[in-house]
Amino acid sequence: MNGYATLIVFPAETSRLKNFVSHLPPPKGAGGLQIMGLVLALTLAFGGRTRHSPVFMKVLELMNPKVVTVGLKTPLREVLKLMLRYHLNNVLVVDAGERLEGIVTYSDLSRKLLPTQRELMEHEEYLANPQSMEDRFRDIVNVPVDEVMTRNVISVPPDLEALQAGATMTARRIKELPVVQNGKVIGTFSHTDLGWGLMMQYADCMKG
Repeated sequence: MNGYATLIVFPAETSRLKNFVSHLPPPKGAGGLQIMGLVLALTLAFGGRTRHSPVFMKVLELMNPKVVTVGLKTPLREVLKLMLRYHLNNVLVVDAGERLEGIVTYSDLSRKLLPTQRELMEHEEYLANPQSMEDRFRDIVNVPVDEVMTRNVISVPPDLEALQAGATMTARRIKELPVVQNGKVIGTFSHTDLGWGLMMQYADCMKG
């Protein structure tokens, strides 16, 4: 297969095209440029909009439908493993009915896992001998995620215009938004997804 993924295109399913491109090797020479041009053409024909489209893409058309979630009582050690293994900026926390309850980020984990300035002053041995923190760390990594997560999660519906979702991310200084329908998480929307939308919407501007 030479490192190429199989491409099956359905209308409005741009996530398949993004997945296809992510499996392509870097373009080399004229052949590589032809491949990337073909991908852009397929995107516009089957999943994207032209520059004459009267409306911009919706979140549903650009979001990533692959979501990593954990339950409310998942220990922090498992959350950290997931974030490191899959290179995630955050993990969504859901209840037994898959309804969104919270989000945990590296900042949330750091606030819980790392000692505070006061603790470092009281326990100078933490700096001199990292092994002295082992008991503390062992206790903390077993804490359930619902004690650390952020509960008031900003989310967007799938039928929201992607530009509005992008404006929300910029205003709130966040990298990614959960996409929620009927209380359940169906995907995530990031600045990268918006970048794809801009490229497809304004394809003529992307020509070199």
